[in-house]
Amino acid sequence: MGRSLTVVAWNCRAVAEVSVYDLADGTHLATAALPGTGAVGDFSPGPYRSYEAYFTYTDFVTPPRVLRIDALPAA
Repeated sequence: MGRSLTVVAWNCRAVAEVSVYDLADGTHLATAALPGTGAVGDFSPGPYRSYEAYFTYTDFVTPPRVLRIDALPAA
């Protein structure tokens, strides 16, 4: 059985952030590197049994695009 993780998105000081946490103990594992200070949304899971997630990103000068995060941090 794999590790239980969650991907969380929120705005902090009007800047979007996407982070990964371990559900077992709440440990912060990673923060996604976003291309700017825009907005994120529309999260979708990756393939079954993967640790991938896809989400949209946009800002004032960037058209909406889909980004990918691998939620399982490197060991």
